[in-house]
Amino acid sequence: MFCISVSQVAMREDEALEAALQHAGVAARDICRPWVHLDNDDGRQVYEVEFCVGWTEYSYDVDAATGRIVSGEADRDD
Repeated sequence: MFCISVSQVAMREDEALEAALQHAGVAARDICRPWVHLDNDDGRQVYEVEFCVGWTEYSYDVDAATGRIVSGEADRDD
């Protein structure tokens, strides 16, 4: 079980979503099924962010302390 310290979280969920949207070049009004979850990844707190635009699903990890994109990918659902 992971314990997440709130003191290490410098950003809110909506800010993590906005960081991912900016990285993807997508407007908030165009997304569907947004999902944001705070998680612990190898001792670093990250927000897992997922959303869809049309037939493309985006998945990001955003560093909860800095707002930096740790990883991101887009998969087209055919």
